[in-house]
Amino acid sequence: MGYGNYHEDVESAREAMRSTRAVSAGMFARNEQIAHGGQQGIHPMLDIRRPNGKQVLSSEQHPYPTPLALFMDVTSSRGPDSLALYQAVPALLGSLRSLDLVSSPQIAWIGVGDAKSDVAGIQFSPFESDARIDQWLKELWLEGGGGGTGEESYELCAYAAGHCIQYCTEEQGRKGYAFIFGDEAPYPTVSAYEVRTFLGLDLAEDVPTEQAFERLRKLFHVFLIQPRATAAERKEAIDSELQKRLEAEGGQFREVDIRFTMRWDNLDLRNGEYWDVDLHAKTPAGKHIYYGDRRSEEGGYLDVDANAERLMEKPVENIRWAKGAAREGEYEFWIVPYSRKGSTPHPVEVYYELEINGELVKSGTHTFTAYQSGEADRFFVGKYRFASGARRNANAATDGYAAYDETVVRDKWRRYLPAANILQVQDAATGVEAMLGAIAIQEGKMSLDEFMDVLVDREVPPERRADVQTALTEFARGGVVASVPAALFT
Repeated sequence: MGYGNYHEDVESAREAMRSTRAVSAGMFARNEQIAHGGQQGIHPMLDIRRPNGKQVLSSEQHPYPTPLALFMDVTSSRGPDSLALYQAVPALLGSLRSLDLVSSPQIAWIGVGDAKSDVAGIQFSPFESDARIDQWLKELWLEGGGGGTGEESYELCAYAAGHCIQYCTEEQGRKGYAFIFGDEAPYPTVSAYEVRTFLGLDLAEDVPTEQAFERLRKLFHVFLIQPRATAAERKEAIDSELQKRLEAEGGQFREVDIRFTMRWDNLDLRNGEYWDVDLHAKTPAGKHIYYGDRRSEEGGYLDVDANAERLMEKPVENIRWAKGAAREGEYEFWIVPYSRKGSTPHPVEVYYELEINGELVKSGTHTFTAYQSGEADRFFVGKYRFASGARRNANAATDGYAAYDETVVRDKWRRYLPAANILQVQDAATGVEAMLGAIAIQEGKMSLDEFMDVLVDREVPPERRADVQTALTEFARGGVVASVPAALFT
């Protein structure tokens, strides 16, 4: 934990209230290194499995610290938010200090990935109060992955924040603040396997996500900052990880009549633990396309076959008919768990998409158990008719993206947080002001109207002030609550 102060005096903090900074060439240096061929992986100080055990959040210089845990989605959908937060750090800490909102703020960056698909499922910096806040942000890897399911590993990160740090605030009867920046929902359970793999803790069985957030809310006032996004932006984010994997292996994602794509994640490739899962399709003429016969005379082609001839770090498979190649008629699609290698009996979750005539007609996940193998355990995706130039229905194109709908995501989060603590904003930069307002109101230091006057003094543009006020109105209306009534969750 940092022992100094990011701002040495109140006057410099007051000046920082009005300042932002540009993203410098040296910022996010690790991300740049990896992007230019450097070795992928989590920086040792961002690995929550630090060998010196639990971090203790207290010091002689800061006997009454206030932990601020900033959860940032580093997948394709919200990775750029990290840039906005970096730019706003001076204003954030300057405001906390000059407005005297909390004592000794200590910031930790928590990079939220997808533990089911990403190398960096979680990155968790030490809590710092000095220039090391910037140092650890510099080492954050904006992996840009994600699984394409409308869910990310917020529940794993919440579990880590609740179980991997020793907080003196708990003993003092005080709470810190946790702000979660994201536009997707947590997975419904905390995976025991992921806790062991990413956190180094012994968890015997999966636990409901509700339990992880119950623990987090005992330690922190928890808020979700949910940036709004257009339907086109959400679709692009969903497609990006699957498309990146596929095109990196030479597969065809765009300009197709039919595309049947699947991705999954190896258990532990370095130790020989992996799954080989296969796509299958049958044409109207009865031709069976699979790993044993990858092409059909009708234009179908299994152009990427993972973990067969070559093991892939991020497996992906694809059967496609290029634009103009597919014949009219009924097609069948299914997935077979061919085999698994290794001695540890872990299941595998696959994510699949079926696109016909430019419409995502079906997508989802399916889990094969450790003991399933072969055609008898196949997962049948369905039968679909292809007609040249025809579209199935007006709503089909959005069905595969339903899990990303703002209302769907918000409703899922309401299982874990009070509705008033879900702050919707137009962009991540506005989220920084929303964070400050939430702290000021929760601490009883200001009303919403008084905080809005501060934003006027800071010369925040009118449109952003309006966005902040809209985000905080419901929370401010409820006042400061020491405990959360059950009624707020309904």
